Amino acid sequence: MKDIKKYLPVITFLVVIIAVAIAIFVITGKKTSTVANANNNQPSASEQTPVPQENSDPIPNIDQKWVKGNPNGKIQITEYSDFQCPYCKKGNDTIEELYTKYKDNMQITFVHFPLTSIHPYALPAAKAAEAAGLMGKFWEMHDLLFANQGNLTDADFYSYAKKLGLDLDQFKKYYTNKSVADKINNQVVAIQNQQFDEIALDNDGKIVEKGKTSIQGTPAFLINGKLVVGAYPTEDFEKFIQNALK
Repeated sequence: MKDIKKYLPVITFLVVIIAVAIAIFVITGKKTSTVANANNNQPSASEQTPVPQENSDPIPNIDQKWVKGNPNGKIQITEYSDFQCPYCKKGNDTIEELYTKYKDNMQITFVHFPLTSIHPYALPAAKAAEAAGLMGKFWEMHDLLFANQGNLTDADFYSYAKKLGLDLDQFKKYYTNKSVADKINNQVVAIQNQQFDEIALDNDGKIVEKGKTSIQGTPAFLINGKLVVGAYPTEDFEKFIQNALK
């Protein structure tokens, strides 16, 4: 009995050590399991949107323009726009409203003018519209991009392409094609190097000549050769349309 009492502190110490070791094992096991489960809830690499790689495959019809309406109409509008620009959306909404009213006598040509210094998603969105256009769905993609200005990532573009029934692999090839990006960038340079006769509305709502100017921002509209800058309310913008019909 004396021998047992003698070794009791040692036995107690060993029991405590074993208990602590068991507790650590259990806790560690639970943590490992939690992390494993959390990792299992993450999408696999194959489910994530891959980073697109640029290609230089030739595109025979790369220079085609995006036009709708009556080519012989008295109202010829070129719209210079940026898909991420909120004022461009307002301007486009006005154009679409008036197009519904005057489409038998109107033609609209869309030209990209992404303001990349302040709109980081404008150029990718323009490329998405071009890619869809090369597959016969420019205006449909155009409408989706303006309707979803807060969702302009690669994954969003692929989702819109699928929604439009486009072959996703072919869409990605066009979207990442160097010629598509070059087309958009060349358009911007060409626009900046041009001078236009600008018109505007004075305080009385009358059309006035403002002289020669270049396009530095968006939205901008060339109406029968006359430049209109900014997103006017529909009733004001219609005055330019009526003037073009004279």
